Amino acid sequence: MQQFKSLQRLLIFYTLTLITMLSLYYFVLFYEMREASKQRSVEIFHTLQHEVSEYSNPINPVIKDNRRKTVSGRRQLSADFYESHW
Repeated sequence: MQQFKSLQRLLIFYTLTLITMLSLYYFVLFYEMREASKQRSVEIFHTLQHEVSEYSNPINPVIKDNRRKTVSGRRQLSADFYESHW
């Protein structure tokens, strides 16, 4: 009977130890995944911000000329539209 109680205590100890270790493992895993996700989101945001700011002020004169032509072309089209309808 004494040996049975000793084995039972040992089994309970091992079970509690296993539960503690598994819960700690999954907590750390979840925490690291969350931190990695946050870091990835920040990196993606900075990358997109860089790409948007890179194209908002083009350095290439051909792109600037095309933008000017497009804007003036739109103004001319809208002026023609108003003249023909009024």
